Amino acid sequence: IITLIDKNFVVNNFSFLYSESTIKSIIGRTASNAYGGLLGEVAYSAFAMNIGISIIVAKYLTYRKITITNWIQLTIFIIGVLVSFKRSLLLIPVLAFLILFIISKKNNKIKNGIKLFTLLIVIILIVITIFPETLDTIGRFDIETTNGDILNGRAELWEYSWEMFLQNPLIGLGYGSYTTFCASNGFEWNYMAHNIYVQLLGEVGIIFITFFVNAIIKTLKSIKKECNEQNLQLLYFSLFMQIVFLLYGLTGNPLYFPQQMMVYIICISILSNIRNKRSRKK
Repeated sequence: IITLIDKNFVVNNFSFLYSESTIKSIIGRTASNAYGGLLGEVAYSAFAMNIGISIIVAKYLTYRKITITNWIQLTIFIIGVLVSFKRSLLLIPVLAFLILFIISKKNNKIKNGIKLFTLLIVIILIVITIFPETLDTIGRFDIETTNGDILNGRAELWEYSWEMFLQNPLIGLGYGSYTTFCASNGFEWNYMAHNIYVQLLGEVGIIFITFFVNAIIKTLKSIKKECNEQNLQLLYFSLFMQIVFLLYGLTGNPLYFPQQMMVYIICISILSNIRNKRSRKK
């Protein structure tokens, strides 16, 4: 957020934290009104803001209210996502909240939902008014729809994964082999396929990805069994971030970035810890 006021704040004060290539990337993205903050990368920053949002959402769904301090925190997190230029990580937390809001046991859902979304819209409008640069993230939806490429070039990236899959449908060509395969076919690309499911299909084949998807489904189903008043806030947080991770996996690379993958592992560990505590009590 500080970089909205001083675009060179991170580079001038924290350049010792980054490599030369990262500094060049930060300068380039900042010139395009995309701000990654101290994390140095817009995807990392937007994902981190989603963690903050999930904490507030979990509290709201558990206690049916949030404080003024929480609203201020939520506003900061929303600004952080807006200035990151990451459309998907702006839309996905909204979808995650809607899913949790629908399945929650809150009373007067429609009334509370209208109030909450009205406040969120007001917050976003105020943020856009104060920081016009944040409108660029929302504007990207319209720009790429007008250009006729809503996938922003991802279809081409997915074609390489499909070619990998066709070469070895059962077990793929090896985990992490996507960029090597691209290079061997004359396409130098180091940023993965921007869809973890499509990339996994080409790298590890249909056998592993079947186990992978089945494990995800079982994990999500098991959350319902652990619901009680003591664990509710933790479970809401865990489920929210799992939904964010899995949906972001449709357009991003969270499985291949340790910073993001670790968050998913922690969320599963939360569920496992709650289950183990319940087992010990028996």
